[in-house]
Amino acid sequence: MKQDVRNRNSDIQTLELQETFLSIESLEEYYLNSILNVQKMKIQIEKEYQIGLYVDQEINRAIEAESKEEAIRIVNELNSGSIQDGNPISDYIAVECIDDGEGLAFSYSIRKNANVKPKYIDPQNAKHQYNKIEQYESILVSSTLSNIIIIFEQYLAKVYKELILINPKKYFQNQKIEIANIFNGNVRDIVMECVNNEVESNMFDSLKTLSLISEKEGINLDRFVNILDEFEEIYYRRNLYTHNNGVTNHIYLSNIKEKYKKGLEINQKLVTDEIYLRNAINMLYKVVGTLFYEIEVAYNPKYEQWKDKFNDCIFELLCKKNYDVAEHLYYILSSCKQFCFRDKAMFRINYINAMKQQGKDALVKKEIQALDVSIATEDYKIAKLCLEGRDAEVYEALNKDYPKPYPAEIVRDWPLFINFRETEFYTRFAQEHAEDLDTIIYQLKEEDGMEDE
Repeated sequence: MKQDVRNRNSDIQTLELQETFLSIESLEEYYLNSILNVQKMKIQIEKEYQIGLYVDQEINRAIEAESKEEAIRIVNELNSGSIQDGNPISDYIAVECIDDGEGLAFSYSIRKNANVKPKYIDPQNAKHQYNKIEQYESILVSSTLSNIIIIFEQYLAKVYKELILINPKKYFQNQKIEIANIFNGNVRDIVMECVNNEVESNMFDSLKTLSLISEKEGINLDRFVNILDEFEEIYYRRNLYTHNNGVTNHIYLSNIKEKYKKGLEINQKLVTDEIYLRNAINMLYKVVGTLFYEIEVAYNPKYEQWKDKFNDCIFELLCKKNYDVAEHLYYILSSCKQFCFRDKAMFRINYINAMKQQGKDALVKKEIQALDVSIATEDYKIAKLCLEGRDAEVYEALNKDYPKPYPAEIVRDWPLFINFRETEFYTRFAQEHAEDLDTIIYQLKEEDGMEDE
């Protein structure tokens, strides 16, 4: 299907992508810094309130005991026990277990101790402080999930609006407008109002909007069904935390794919830890990047307008060791048939390197075997040697026509040479070109070597 390319400004779209990636990066750093602070606070609370928390734990054990005798035994052991520093519990607090004939009642009295303030000993206060920290974690989880979806929806809304303006017939077919409105206002203002209303009305369910765009534009997102399925689960998990404190319900379970339901039941609190949220943020990178690629390929035949900037975004992720996202996005770029050999080979090399850094040895071996650089320039041949781990040959090749194709600064900085830099051959290379390593490069000319490896 021939696409309408009028009004398509690739520079604007790449700028929006860069801004969105920056928002994701900011969210990631905010979350990681926040969770680190919460964890530090939790450790501090556990240390300061260790007596109160321990007493609270044992009292609860006694309350839940199956018999009076068991409860009394737990309390007696508590009173005769010691804390981690070896001091007796009785120096700080005394717990009583009273049988009033109807059941057991528990009380405690806090000793005056110059070394420990009563607030740290009081089990109720200690538990309260600990519960607050756990609430911090819950709030952070909820806010992070919400911001993931907000960033996605903000980007999707921009894409949606742009596509409507490019080809309004696709989106406004069979829709009508009151003639009176045309006479009562500026035509352009009326058009923009219609567009904005259309976008706003469809953003209440952004997943449906994504499907709508896919359908209208003839974009096949099935190739990336796994990331979309996973992002769908993140989307409904966000809703679950927003409306039900992360406790599963029929809405959540009916909307996610079967593979995500394993072991889940109604009214079950979801475990949303740091590993999950890191992955969710990575998934946001993947979905946004995939959507950008699909739209650009469909609409923009002048690939150079966006290809290089998109590559810059991915390369930055590769430099920051976000190999999971870099692998996915470089796979997409390297699979584009319209790109020239040099570009596809460059993207393939970065794709293989991203997998290599994740320890996917079997896949890496297979990809390297299929990577044909026999007719390529020297920089690509060196790149393949790097991926194969043939470090002695890399060293010889780098010095053969130095500083071409790779000056020392590139060897020092680029992810392509990350494994080479751990070898004795790099140590030797760095010593031989120590003066050049005092230089920092910010922009490369194409003839200096293969870009962005």
